[in-house]
Amino acid sequence: MGDMKNTSIGYMAADRKIRLRWGGWKTVKADHRGTVLLLTGRGEYLEKYVETVDDLTLRGYDVYSLDWRGQGLSSRMLSNRQKGFVHTYDDYLSDLTHFVETVIKSFARPPFKMLAHSMGAHVGLRYLHDNPGEFHSAVLTAPLIDVAMPNALKTILKAYVKMAVKLGLGERYVPGAGDCKPGERRFRKNQLTSDRLRFERVNRQVRETPALALGGVTHQWLLATFRSIDVISRKDFLEEIDLPVLIVAAGNDSIVSLQAQAAAQGRLSTCTLVELNCARHEILIEADPFRQKFWRAFDQFI
Repeated sequence: MGDMKNTSIGYMAADRKIRLRWGGWKTVKADHRGTVLLLTGRGEYLEKYVETVDDLTLRGYDVYSLDWRGQGLSSRMLSNRQKGFVHTYDDYLSDLTHFVETVIKSFARPPFKMLAHSMGAHVGLRYLHDNPGEFHSAVLTAPLIDVAMPNALKTILKAYVKMAVKLGLGERYVPGAGDCKPGERRFRKNQLTSDRLRFERVNRQVRETPALALGGVTHQWLLATFRSIDVISRKDFLEEIDLPVLIVAAGNDSIVSLQAQAAAQGRLSTCTLVELNCARHEILIEADPFRQKFWRAFDQFI
């Protein structure tokens, strides 16, 4: 992954029970342009972003990233390590804050910039709100501002997961979710990328390192997500984030809401929105034409 001579992989303690895996990659370019904090989405891990790390280091950036608690090779939360679980997004935010304070500020070279995807972009927005002045700019791909779901259905689902958690079912999968079985994942039915080779590469990574696998979400994870969406939806929350932001939306996204991303552009103080028509949710793992458009937008913005 990247130039291994310039790679650091380590672990840090988030609390007594949680260890977080993190990675750092130094550019070999003489013209150093700063450090990019790369925040991945739900179910993702460091190895998935091998191309993105290379793209950034070739541009003269150092890169730092971490596996969120409950996924990748960081500590899992439940006895069934496949279950997507978090008590609250405050835990993600605490982990990110600890990572920035302990690793980024100790080892990384400024200026600091953020590149964050989906759930990682959501947590990133919360961090930027609570820690003004720490980062120079932020690029968000398919950010989880809200889920892609009709409002009426979302209202019913929120009430359901709240009741399920209240009844003690927080650690159970939501209906229809289950363990990850990479051998059964089919490219034809996937909602994440139109690139078969990249899709199969991710499957291969999980087959070769089964500990990376993560299944569907639990009731508690989904309730935590809805509650954190409510936080960033509060009046003046996004308006108080005062740094340049680029949102790159996937035009064919069935995971997160395009409408919510457009609304966020209007609420953020300095924000540009670029929509990649026909792209699926995982823009950085998409086919080359979409990735090329992304990097053009990134280079013009950053």
